Amino acid sequence: RLAAMPAIQFLYLFSGLFFDCLLFLLKNAKGVEVIQSHGFTAGIIGVICGKIFKKRVVINTHVGLNLDDGLMTQVIKWTLKNSDKILVLTEGIKKSLVGIGIREDKISVYHYWVDQQVFKPIKNAKRKLAWSDKFVVLFVGRLIEVKGVKKIFKLADKLKNVTFVIAGS
Repeated sequence: RLAAMPAIQFLYLFSGLFFDCLLFLLKNAKGVEVIQSHGFTAGIIGVICGKIFKKRVVINTHVGLNLDDGLMTQVIKWTLKNSDKILVLTEGIKKSLVGIGIREDKISVYHYWVDQQVFKPIKNAKRKLAWSDKFVVLFVGRLIEVKGVKKIFKLADKLKNVTFVIAGS
């Protein structure tokens, strides 16, 4: 519900995460070498705590952003410039961050690790699912706009010869 209200979402997430992180590091700083933060709100907290406790900071993000010259872009730019490493999922996100002045050498494209003992190819899976003669597009994720699910629904409506399988909540 808060996704449509970024300022309120930021305040809601920031306050609890910041104090939890601060308390944890006050007790455990000696055992921590790197602060890894997922997303920009956590990234801001990671950078602040990294400066306070003199720790390296890694930030990762899944999403591309509409970056302009506004306040949010300036906050993101400050956060990323003050991190030690940035992990992104696509070359496109990397390119957009380089475009706002983030050093390319601190950005790496990574892909999720998958437990191949659990998730492994199944022989004849399409036949078993009665998809043998179909082109199938699979979407797995939260069914929220930022994940592009509206585009998936629009494509599914237009491309009647393609089977779309959507898993999420």
